[in-house]
Amino acid sequence: MYTGLMLALFILIMHDVAKFGWETQMWRMSLDHMGLMTPFNLTEGTLYALRIPDNGYPTRFHIWGSSHQIMHSLVM
Repeated sequence: MYTGLMLALFILIMHDVAKFGWETQMWRMSLDHMGLMTPFNLTEGTLYALRIPDNGYPTRFHIWGSSHQIMHSLVM
């Protein structure tokens, strides 16, 4: 859900860029930071949805290194 909401944000960004221009939105929304944040969010969403590495080693990652913890690290 988090990744889907992040991808839906691009609709709003493209609307604002078309309406106000790239330079204004770069200043208002820090689009360079959003561009840097996007690969991390897509990676964390994929790892969490596929439960990597939890599925490969069922009892090994209960305390450290579970997909949920990796997701939170990449969000930060």
